[in-house]
Formats: sequence, structure tokens, C-alpha cells
Amino acid sequence: NYRLGFLMGLCPDASLINITRHGVEVAFSIQQKANLGHWYGEKDRKWTLLCEYAWSNGYGPLLARCTNPFLKGLLEWRMSVEAAEKFFAAEAPAKLVRLRYEDLIADPTVTCGRMLEFLGLTRDDAVLRFAAEEVKRQNPAAEQRETPAGTEEIAGTTLRRLGYWS
Repeated sequence: NYRLGFLMGLCPDASLINITRHGVEVAFSIQQKANLGHWYGEKDRKWTLLCEYAWSNGYGPLLARCTNPFLKGLLEWRMSVEAAEKFFAAEAPAKLVRLRYEDLIADPTVTCGRMLEFLGLTRDDAVLRFAAEEVKRQNPAAEQRETPAGTEEIAGTTLRRLGYWS
């Protein structure tokens, strides 16, 4: 999402599929990978770059609240989602489809069929069969977990705007 302008500069006629997922679920996933040392890279290079982005784009004051991998992941999710929204509002690519991850896992065959159609590809039963058999939830849904403290302060507004919270 941070590189959409760059990618469209390279391939201005590209078709874009933008998938949005519940921020709490993304943050739990990032937390799991970060706890294993598989997310922020050597010497936390990715987090350093995210902090620079945060300060450059008005999120800097939230960094002090990012006291654990979940909250860092939640801020990363928010900044990423909002970077895409900002890009799409300014650029309005002609070939864009937006999907929700939750729709993909709820009905992978229909959603993958929609993606094939959007991309102008022939319906492929092998692809749809693979999607039906393999695309499924890997972790509990956000509603099945206790929401960690600090979630509201970091991403509550964005979660509500996207329909993930009421």
C-alpha cells in the first residue's frame, strides 16, 4: 500500500486488487510473527522505517502507545490501509477492485471468480476448486478474541469507518 504510486508509475495500466482485512486480526498475525523474530527484520529495520513514515504522515504521536507487537502491528495496519485510501482517492485507478478478506474466506469460489473476471481471465475450474479447498481462515476471527487494551486509541476510528467495529 505504501508503494502504490511507485507500482502504478511502473505499470500505469495495471489491474489492482485491494484486499482489506480486520485490523485486529492483522495485528494479532503481526504479533505472532514479530514474537518469532520474523517481522521487523534485522535490527528492527522495518519498524524504524514505519516510525519514519508515522512521523512524516501525522501518526507520530501514536508511536508512544505502541508498547508491544500487537499495538505496533495495529498502527502498521492503520497506516497501510489509510495510505491505500489516500492513493485511491487521489489517483482513482481505472482498473481497481476492492475486496474484504472476510468475503474471500467466507466464499472463496465466488470471490476468486470475481477476481478472474475482473482480470479478464477465463473461468478456470481448477483455480476455483483450489480456492474452495485451500482458502480458509488460519486464525480465530477478531470477534472470537479479547481485544487488547490500546486498540481504540490507535485504530478505533479506522476500524469503525471500515465497518469492523460499531
